[in-house]
Amino acid sequence: MYYNNNFKKSILILHEEFIKNKEPIKKFINLIKKIFCISRSTFYNWFNNEEIIKTIVTKDYKNSKITPIVEEIIIINKDKNIKKIKEELKKINIKLSNKAIRNVLKNSTGKKIEICLKNKSKYIELSNENEKFIIENSLNPIKEIVKEFNKKYSLNIHEKQVVNILYKNKKKTQSFYKKTPEIINYIIKQIQKESIITINKIKYEIKNEYNLDISSQLIYNILKEENYVYKKLKKINNPYSIENQKEQLKIVKEKHNISTIKNCVSLDEFSVVINSKPNYGWFKKNSEPNYKIENPKITNKRYSVLMASNNEEIKHYIICEGGIKTNIFIDFMKELTKKIENKETYYLMDNAVIHKTKKFMEYVKECKINILYNAPYHSEINPIENIFSMLRNTINRNENQTIEKIKESIENFKKVDNKEKFKNIFNHSIKMLDEFINKN
Repeated sequence: MYYNNNFKKSILILHEEFIKNKEPIKKFINLIKKIFCISRSTFYNWFNNEEIIKTIVTKDYKNSKITPIVEEIIIINKDKNIKKIKEELKKINIKLSNKAIRNVLKNSTGKKIEICLKNKSKYIELSNENEKFIIENSLNPIKEIVKEFNKKYSLNIHEKQVVNILYKNKKKTQSFYKKTPEIINYIIKQIQKESIITINKIKYEIKNEYNLDISSQLIYNILKEENYVYKKLKKINNPYSIENQKEQLKIVKEKHNISTIKNCVSLDEFSVVINSKPNYGWFKKNSEPNYKIENPKITNKRYSVLMASNNEEIKHYIICEGGIKTNIFIDFMKELTKKIENKETYYLMDNAVIHKTKKFMEYVKECKINILYNAPYHSEINPIENIFSMLRNTINRNENQTIEKIKESIENFKKVDNKEKFKNIFNHSIKMLDEFINKN
């Protein structure tokens, strides 16, 4: 790894603190080797370097505890939770608040973090002259380059580091060392550039870039070590920028927050397909998971359920065949408002066309109904969506061949005491709202 003098001087200061606290030097050497890939020889080179000794450390934060070392530890562990980061900082006797750590993480966005290999001690710091010597001798066998290098510079360089420099400078080499920082960095860049890239495509790109044949298993191992996993995509189709989304959600938060949640009535529509069943069930091992559908001829018929709920119970719902029309929606709202006694109630809904028709807007204005439109593409903020998830499960696990059967399932669902669950669902919507605004 390559660090600037500001960081190097911070390491020397940390060394002084270890001595002042009468802690073993061996503990300090092991610590910087494990966290920062700094070998003993590299540290002592810094320790005897006049330029580094004279360097005055500059800090990017008002908090005096956040030194370049502390910042680097936080950035290296950015994929871990706050508790784990605190444990890493404790190793150098530093205690920071959650807020301070989050501030560093926020300001570190886009900062480059070099990749450390497990075998960190094999790498030493090299000058431009050192690297130039290796490149100029690239046609020689690796062992010969190492021998001549050690003889000329009196530095104990490892074959793996020589191979890494040759890869970095696109020099062809015959070596069984393929898992080098240069190759690892290249693989990670390919993944970050295109998350749906295949292993075979990565192999092809490495072959083109470095003229190097690498096995699929090695690529899998590298990705696993760097905490990359292959998982189902969560497709984002939101056309708005993060800043625009934040502004939209801040408007929602003015009305929809923890202090006003008791006044919220959440409403939306969902569809029920006749004879729909859950995707999973219990079957004997090695047997076919076949499930017989009653009345198989009745399929693909769709009903719409329009429903409204507060944080205690379902207040009103209707079922109709096909989609919800404007007149049906207005009639639904008329019935719903009759059941709501709280004058401070606001009705949270999405931006569907039927929620914004001219006729409906005239009705809203005439009756002075307090409507709150959710931010587009943020259905997680509308609590009714999670209630629908519970309800779909109930409907799909019971007979649902007719509108009467669907209504029966909903009525049975209403009879269950879900008050605590509803309260948690509504509170969770506020948590999701706050997390998005604060996280981004």
